[in-house]
Amino acid sequence: MSGQQSQGNRCDAYYRHVAAYNRPRAGFEAALVGMIDAVEEYARAHAETFESDVSDDGVLGASLAGAIFAIRGLLDGELGRLDGGYLWDRLTQVAKAAGWRDLDHVAKDAR
Repeated sequence: MSGQQSQGNRCDAYYRHVAAYNRPRAGFEAALVGMIDAVEEYARAHAETFESDVSDDGVLGASLAGAIFAIRGLLDGELGRLDGGYLWDRLTQVAKAAGWRDLDHVAKDAR
């Protein structure tokens, strides 16, 4: 496969993933997108309400870390049209926005 074909395939995979994330099909896609969006919303609401990152909360931080870590495990399963690498990156962005440095630090805080 030529470099140009390879790049074209990566672009196709990216656009297929974006389409699936923005309009997930019922089942695996909707469940994964919903869970990732839900933990992001929870972290955002916590930050707005308590003016601190949820990762700094000794009780709620561990629980949200557990949820993020569980979603990470689901990326080994069926993803539909979604791409696991892009979901990993998205979950990492969510974890960072919640105050963790990366997914390894989430795992350390997870219950």
